[in-house]
Amino acid sequence: MRVSCRLVKRLNDDLGISLVSIHRIRRGRHGIGSGVWAWGGVTDDGTEIGCEDTMTDCVKAPRLSTYTSLHQARTIFVCAEYRL
Repeated sequence: MRVSCRLVKRLNDDLGISLVSIHRIRRGRHGIGSGVWAWGGVTDDGTEIGCEDTMTDCVKAPRLSTYTSLHQARTIFVCAEYRL
């Protein structure tokens, strides 16, 4: 099973977020340092979702968490948490 399929399944199972589409974002050395998303997607209701951590890191992390910004209410940010 592809990493993107496993990530979609994990987001649905752990966080209750169902994605319509998901895509990898190519970023260079400077993009990684400045916080550019590694992957992004769209939910059923049109909300954007994305993460600075790679898809593999999100699948392997013990926990995932989300937050939203006050300025971007229709955007969900995912974080891979490694500390328990």
